[in-house]
Amino acid sequence: AAERSSHRAAEALRREATQVERAITAETELARVGALVVESTSVVALGPRSTRWIAYAPVTRALQASLDALAPTDGPIALVAAPGVSLRPSAGRLHSVGPRSERGLMVLDASALDPRAVLPTLLGDARGEGTKPGWLERAAGATLLIEHAVALGHEGLTALASALERASARRLGDETAYGVDVRLILGLPRDPAECDLPTSLARRLAGRVARVPTLRERTEDLESLVYAAIDRACRCADRSPLGITPEALAALRAYPWPGELPELEAALAHSVAAARGSRVQRDDLPPLVRASVFQVGRGDDDRPRGAALDD
Repeated sequence: AAERSSHRAAEALRREATQVERAITAETELARVGALVVESTSVVALGPRSTRWIAYAPVTRALQASLDALAPTDGPIALVAAPGVSLRPSAGRLHSVGPRSERGLMVLDASALDPRAVLPTLLGDARGEGTKPGWLERAAGATLLIEHAVALGHEGLTALASALERASARRLGDETAYGVDVRLILGLPRDPAECDLPTSLARRLAGRVARVPTLRERTEDLESLVYAAIDRACRCADRSPLGITPEALAALRAYPWPGELPELEAALAHSVAAARGSRVQRDDLPPLVRASVFQVGRGDDDRPRGAALDD
């Protein structure tokens, strides 16, 4: 296990070293994109370190192969995942090996939009005082991930399909069109053919779909995800790097993670804040996660691994 951990750490360091030169250019682009998104609560810009890719599990390696096959082309792509599964690492992978890797990667959470703001947010708004460009215009030359894309509704999806079809769009209240040059990644809960998308959009997405597995399916990735989350939490808390005890790691493995990667990262941020030694202990974990350790090694009943115990 120590040799595996050392090997993985060495691989991570080598990958990080290859990104140093690109990071200089990427940070400049991130500053540009960040200036665009600072006014919005529904859009974020992702930096070069925010979408660390970990793929040891067979399902994640299969996903990586799908992403790498889709990345070189510049058309829209659908990422299909269960509710709660983070699409940002997969979108980051698509972006980093795609034709727009030197430009920005922005994330629009469609579920955070007021239904009345969908069209102004996508297309822009020239009505009233001052013209406000939409994200199809602001993200020109970059990659735009739209999480929970079905939350755009029929009107928003139709406008999006039309903009892709024509490679142009108009701000609301404006007669002058602008060019649409953006790499779109759409987060969907099901296959595009099952999501009641506009016909032209569903046709563009046909054969351009990657399915993102749940955290429970990525057993072999969990340890590396844990160490990455601890490292991030330590840096955010400005404290020395921490390890983790086997007992704490066993509890993390046993827990089913219904909240997916965000729940894992939040649990480890809590644990790092609670830790008093050089390693995260089982007692530092959130109570619900800590209780899951009692399921490890139990095979005398039919209760699912990680289920809460009444005794």
